Amino acid sequence: MARQPGASSREGHCRRLAKMIGSCLADVWFQVFPFPRLISVNRTVRGNRDKVDERQLAWVALGRQALLPILAEEWERAKFIDEKLFKLTAALSLAVAAVGVASKAVLDAIPAGPLKVSVTVVLLYAIVSLFAGTLMGFSGLRPKPRQGYGPDFALQIRHNNKYAAEKIAEALKDFEIKNIIRANEASAANMAIRNGVIAFALAMTFSLFLPPKPEPPVTPNIRFNVDMRTMLSSPCTCGIFSRLDKEGALLLACPPFTQIVQYLRECNDGPLGGRLQR
Repeated sequence: MARQPGASSREGHCRRLAKMIGSCLADVWFQVFPFPRLISVNRTVRGNRDKVDERQLAWVALGRQALLPILAEEWERAKFIDEKLFKLTAALSLAVAAVGVASKAVLDAIPAGPLKVSVTVVLLYAIVSLFAGTLMGFSGLRPKPRQGYGPDFALQIRHNNKYAAEKIAEALKDFEIKNIIRANEASAANMAIRNGVIAFALAMTFSLFLPPKPEPPVTPNIRFNVDMRTMLSSPCTCGIFSRLDKEGALLLACPPFTQIVQYLRECNDGPLGGRLQR
């Protein structure tokens, strides 16, 4: 059964639209969570370490004298990436500490509710992003085995022949793979800093428009001291006053004022010669 040209055109348009939307969503996911793709890409790069491609064969054709300066350039590039990762790691460590302290104060000032949950989620994403970037930065600072240096390598390339060119080409490929991996780690750490800072700024801005956390109601605590004096010959028998001093003074401390008055009315065994203090 033949399809109509219009239906086929609509199907092709829908497929292109779906592909475009999928590409946009994948790019957004990568920008928000860069580490899954970073791990996948670096794994693929490491898999190409033992493969000899046409590029490496072309490098051998350049000869020993042309490859040695290129090897030195790759070494300088590796040191530059290491320094960049070191600075990123220091910045991320400070950022994680600052965000952690500020987040606690902000969350304590926000009343409980859905808005507080939203701010908490954003702050949690900021902390996770900065923490993941810090771990990535520290992993980049970890010493990695390299090729292209040391006395054994110098013995291998001491002669200007094809064997020496092949060894230099192998070292160049190892440098290239290691530098690509470290550059990817530096790029992911940069994205983590960006995402963490943006998320923290959004949470702070959003919290400015939230109502402050209501203060707990203050319950007044009033204490009355009743100092009563009675004669030793006519002590109080109501059972309210449990202590007498040498002068016959009775002390009563009771928060409700009405109960104090009631107690005073019931205590009629002796003359009252005291004072009521508030």
